[in-house]
Amino acid sequence: MLIWCYAFGEYSTELQDAYSYAYKNGITTMNTIDKANMEWNLTRIAMAKMIANYAINVLWLSSFSSESCTFSDVSSSLNSDYWNWVTNACKLWIMWQNMWSNFRPNDTVTRAEFGTALSRTLHKAIWSTLSDGTPFYTTHLNYLNTNKIMNNISDPSMLEQRWYVMLMMMRAKDIVKVVDIDAGDCVAECFEVPESGQFDATEIYECLQACVR
Repeated sequence: MLIWCYAFGEYSTELQDAYSYAYKNGITTMNTIDKANMEWNLTRIAMAKMIANYAINVLWLSSFSSESCTFSDVSSSLNSDYWNWVTNACKLWIMWQNMWSNFRPNDTVTRAEFGTALSRTLHKAIWSTLSDGTPFYTTHLNYLNTNKIMNNISDPSMLEQRWYVMLMMMRAKDIVKVVDIDAGDCVAECFEVPESGQFDATEIYECLQACVR
């Protein structure tokens, strides 16, 4: 696994590239790499925001399920703090399948959990399926490793860091043939702070869809 590097106020080129890719595609909304807390471990609720933004902004996934996707340990205000991406990550049917009670929003994310979610997202984008293994994550981590997205799969219980999640999302862009569109300005406008100061995931999603019509 590549190691996060910070020395004398400078980030590695690969780390900067990962941040730039994430910011350009709305995976992070922090407007500087210092604000993005790149070395922090990822929580489940933060992962919901990142993976849902990636699925919609980069892969243009749009098939939401009809499930209500409510969780006893995620209040409406907490969901709103994360722009309702908890609900949308669930409705995209790529995360926390069959978990209709507790979401455990503040738990840290393991490599097994993230790898499984990313693999499911990519397979959904290419209209394919990859069955879970035993344990559930094995087939997904092997798939990511084979495709040079996730280099280290020796410790599925290791905690994921924000910067490495961004890096793997950047690597995975070559797996899915995304239509090359001139929609950069349009996408950027979708993430401008509204007058209310409150972002809404549904409105952002509808705005992004309009950019590619």
